[in-house]
Amino acid sequence: MKSKFSIFFDIFYLVLFFFQFFGETNQRFFRNDAVGIGCLFVVIYAIWLRKKKHFSFYSLGHLFLIILLSNFVFFKIAEYDPIQLFPEKLVIKLTMIIWNSIILFQHFRSNEAEFNMFGPLLAILPCFACINFMLYPVVPIGFAIGLMIRNSDIKEIQFSKSFILFFLIVLLWIFRDWSDDFALVRILLFSEVVIILSLVNSLGREFRQKLIDHILIIFLINSVILLSKMYLDSEFKINSYREDLFLIPVSLLGSNSFLILGLLALSFHESNWRFRVFYLTVLFVSCFFLLLSLSRISIISTGLLFLYIVWEQQKEKINLKFVAFAFISLLLAFVFLLLSEKSLLNVETIGVRFSIWKLHMLSTIYNKPIFGFGFNSEKLIPFVENLKISALDFALVEDYMSHFKTFPLAHNLYFQIFSSTGIFGFSVFLIWIFSFFKYSHKNVAVVNLRKNLPKAILLIWLIHEILDFSSLEIANILILGLLALDVKNAGKSNVKDKESQQVSKTIMVFMGFYFFLFLFFSYRFSKIEQQIFKNHKNIHLSTFLEFTPTGIIPKGINLDSDSKGLSRSEIFMFGERYFFLQLALAYSTANEPKILQQCFDFVSRKEICYAKLMNYIVNEEPLAEYSDSIKILLSISDPFGIYLRNFL
Repeated sequence: MKSKFSIFFDIFYLVLFFFQFFGETNQRFFRNDAVGIGCLFVVIYAIWLRKKKHFSFYSLGHLFLIILLSNFVFFKIAEYDPIQLFPEKLVIKLTMIIWNSIILFQHFRSNEAEFNMFGPLLAILPCFACINFMLYPVVPIGFAIGLMIRNSDIKEIQFSKSFILFFLIVLLWIFRDWSDDFALVRILLFSEVVIILSLVNSLGREFRQKLIDHILIIFLINSVILLSKMYLDSEFKINSYREDLFLIPVSLLGSNSFLILGLLALSFHESNWRFRVFYLTVLFVSCFFLLLSLSRISIISTGLLFLYIVWEQQKEKINLKFVAFAFISLLLAFVFLLLSEKSLLNVETIGVRFSIWKLHMLSTIYNKPIFGFGFNSEKLIPFVENLKISALDFALVEDYMSHFKTFPLAHNLYFQIFSSTGIFGFSVFLIWIFSFFKYSHKNVAVVNLRKNLPKAILLIWLIHEILDFSSLEIANILILGLLALDVKNAGKSNVKDKESQQVSKTIMVFMGFYFFLFLFFSYRFSKIEQQIFKNHKNIHLSTFLEFTPTGIIPKGINLDSDSKGLSRSEIFMFGERYFFLQLALAYSTANEPKILQQCFDFVSRKEICYAKLMNYIVNEEPLAEYSDSIKILLSISDPFGIYLRNFL
């Protein structure tokens, strides 16, 4: 049965993978280089390997697929590259070559069974670097999971009852957020990391440490790129406050640096001198980016972690020197934040966050109390009918959206979860947090720094997330999962869950359903992405409007088309983002008014439909007399005036 399943899976996997790899793109030459470099590396390695070490034909074929998957990740990064350090994406190509070399090295030094599990993870680790990677990482991560499951013994795959319950809850929110691609990406990314951790859980601490080391390597490589960009950018000033660093939000930079420091604290004491030199290098770089971010909560969290480590090591001999050292450390951190451009006691920024929290909480209670607004709640909350917020809070939130040109993210894990999942989801979250730490406390047989440190990092992270929302950022989510695994397995001689389900039929059903979902979502995301790249001269991406036409009519569009617009099933299957893409592509054609009419029939966000209608009327002189009426309707559904600003 396994062999038949493997053959079917291999054919299905290869067809799907190459369909994704060779779709529409704005980086055809980079894709050709990615394929060519991958083939060249594997051929040279195979010739060299014949004289050194024997590997099976399947192992080399698997290696080739891993190399292509890794290059696919870099190819997708190149499509969204915000840094542009050198022409022709040279830096990304050099990083790709370095990462290919690391994969080949790991293949050579590992046995086949170990590389079958580690190779796919290695291929997609660049997804988890602190970069602006848009929506697409879900797809390559899904390919990596497929390879890991394919190379596992189905009878040995174990999923606990809590995992199965988690997956059922995930399905609830997949259907809840079906039409919103950004919300789906948040849900699917979190689900994929949970699946990866479930597969990694039984492979032992040594395997996880090797994974952590390679996370630190890709962090260091990405940091070198950022540092190089700073050096070459004549306008860059290290002492000035900024909201993002080459399109990477500084809050993400700070939170990621804190978690990297946590991984270093876990890794350092078990390493030899070579690794310690590497860890020290990463330490200095992560501290630099932590301070550069001026993220107050991340810096404070790092200070708490530092004090905890010192306390654990010195608590048996606490003296005046320790107290003085701790006090001076806290004082220096306080002074640094107080004197920076981003003041520690900036009442305005704190007031804005309180106002956004009130907006999330009150809007959820009065409009969607049970299940919330979904995992992209910040995009829906400003347009609720029953808006309960004071005039001052309203003004602060309005200024925030106008200044940052974005929706009001809660900047707080707890308010964000509450507005996303309502009372039901928030209660499940609190129960899980309480059960997790209660269970871990019972299972720590020996109290020492190494076994308590992951728990301390996660507890500090829960404090960190009071003033931030970085738990579902792609650069952080895998690190948080690995820390949770360390807490779960602390003090356990056998890491296998006693409640694990080993019924192969159940596993087969789960795997089949997962691959069906992955097939659909990879096709859905790729269809949208490829149309964007195919028509990149005709449309612009927009935070509020999704897509705006450039004014250029796409080639091949028939102005006298008798098309009835989009089918209802097409809108349902591909979601609202796809719908607004088609509307933008229909600019100045006979299809535009037909699709615009469908917006009011099939799309839940009426405010954006009115905005699109207003845009259409502005460009049609005979309809200009209706603009005042549309503005009134738009103002009713858009109390913060987000869309009115584009026209008034």
